[in-house]
Amino acid sequence: MKKNLFIIIVVGVLAVLIGGLVALHFQDVAVITQTRTQLAKVQDTINTLRNDMASMRELTPGSTDVAGVIAAVSSAVVRIDITGAGIVGVGSGFIVDESGYVLTNHHVIADATSIKVTLTTGSSYAATVVDADANRDLALLKLVSPRMDFPKIGLGTASDTTVGEEVMAVGYPLGLELTGPVSFTRGIVSAIRNIGGLDYIQTDAALNPGNSGGPLVDQQGMLVGMCTASVTDPTVNVQGLGLAIPVADVLLFIDSGRISCTNCHYQK
Repeated sequence: MKKNLFIIIVVGVLAVLIGGLVALHFQDVAVITQTRTQLAKVQDTINTLRNDMASMRELTPGSTDVAGVIAAVSSAVVRIDITGAGIVGVGSGFIVDESGYVLTNHHVIADATSIKVTLTTGSSYAATVVDADANRDLALLKLVSPRMDFPKIGLGTASDTTVGEEVMAVGYPLGLELTGPVSFTRGIVSAIRNIGGLDYIQTDAALNPGNSGGPLVDQQGMLVGMCTASVTDPTVNVQGLGLAIPVADVLLFIDSGRISCTNCHYQK
């Protein structure tokens, strides 16, 4: 009888222990399942944040493929060296036609008796003035060369230019003092401003003497303006205030009918 009682007690204890273990097992399974569900939610949140950050990178100015813009634009930008009566100067310009037509500021070549245009490859050509508009500060040059395969810049339209968009100024700043390759600076379109009855693109991309006549391009490397001046005031520390002639005025100058550029066909 005692033996049977002992067996009953042992069996009871084992039943309690097994029951407890089974309960713990199911409890652990429930905890693991809950943890997995929470981890899945966390992973979903992380994935959402990653997608949001990727979208933000696409929208921010920092997303520009700067190297791609430089590669697309560099070959069409030129250095312009001028000499005249007691003067030596340097400016910038850009090729707009495969036959060697170059646009720059009028003030770059206004007093020149000799004009030399140098490409990024190092090749240099004499140039002649085909047309000029002193009021709008635009000039068209023709390289003295039989070549018909000069690299040209892509021209945008006025509708492409919006305040806040990222732009790059290209040219040869401080050309007499700073020798070397074409230079790029980066900024945004700060404003579209009317000065003296003429429209200008205001930009905070750094412009220095020598940048005059160089292109202002958008994130696709398309021309949106021609760099023409940086605002300075000896009584005020002015920074980040440069001006460019809008591409709309550049196109009007090209298409004015005064220019014998038979290969110049652009989207207006």
